[in-house]
Amino acid sequence: MESYVRALEAYEEDRSLFNAIFNEFSAGLDKC
Repeated sequence: MESYVRALEAYEEDRSLFNAIFNEFSAGLDKC
């Protein structure tokens, strides 16, 4: 169970990182 929670936390971090990158990418497209 603990390893599941740890995996879920890692997933949340990866998702927030992906969202940040995606937002930067979207902002770059808007400037074009």
